[in-house]
Amino acid sequence: MDKIIFDTKEYHIRELDFPETGCVLVSSITLNDVLLNDLGIYVSEEASTIDEQIFYFVEEEMLQLDDSKLIEVIKNQLML
Repeated sequence: MDKIIFDTKEYHIRELDFPETGCVLVSSITLNDVLLNDLGIYVSEEASTIDEQIFYFVEEEMLQLDDSKLIEVIKNQLML
């Protein structure tokens, strides 16, 4: 599992290959929460850049699932 650093803290990311969209990055909701302030505005330009790279955010424990199961969970949540 790879990591991304934001505001001196590491967050897990995963690259997944979706048949419909190709390779995408998935990370935790924890990362999403620190990228935005209480008004839903990016806390910095770096936060915006990171968010644009992430296809979807899931609960941290879901990042431990194998690729096919995680893809299935995300597809169900997105109703793909």
